[in-house]
Amino acid sequence: MGRLTISVVQDLLNKQSGGLSSTQEKLCLPILNRFYNRMMDGNVFSPIKVDGNLIIDGHHRYIAAKLAGYNLDKVISFKTSATRVYEWSRMIVEEQDWENNAVS
Repeated sequence: MGRLTISVVQDLLNKQSGGLSSTQEKLCLPILNRFYNRMMDGNVFSPIKVDGNLIIDGHHRYIAAKLAGYNLDKVISFKTSATRVYEWSRMIVEEQDWENNAVS
């Protein structure tokens, strides 16, 4: 297992095309690392929620799975009138841990 860096994640985001689209504009690197390492350990994850080609819930799992070569299931969900689509290549990857309020 390794530790993902912003450059590794950003490289993948810059290459994202033709797959699912993002409905959020930021990702948290420490969350990505936790999911990535758990996927590499063989843990089972709940499906991500999608509406057509839009990710409604599960952005961190989706990107971590892409990096880990992990197959995630999808379940149908629904977007709201407030749902916006964001380009993966413009995604902001933050180092601050959103869950622990600590900088890693």
